[in-house]
Amino acid sequence: MTFGEKVKNLRKNKGLNQTQLADAVGVSLRTVRGWEIEGRYPKNMTFTRNLQTF
Repeated sequence: MTFGEKVKNLRKNKGLNQTQLADAVGVSLRTVRGWEIEGRYPKNMTFTRNLQTF
């Protein structure tokens, strides 16, 4: 399972859409889409906030 697939699964398990996750983590919707679809990885600071969301 790729990083993007894991993010998507965690997001869905929490009942969040991409916009809600972006708001919770403090990034743009485009960034979340990049993680889930394009295989991009977050910066360390963003990754820490991402983990706190889940």
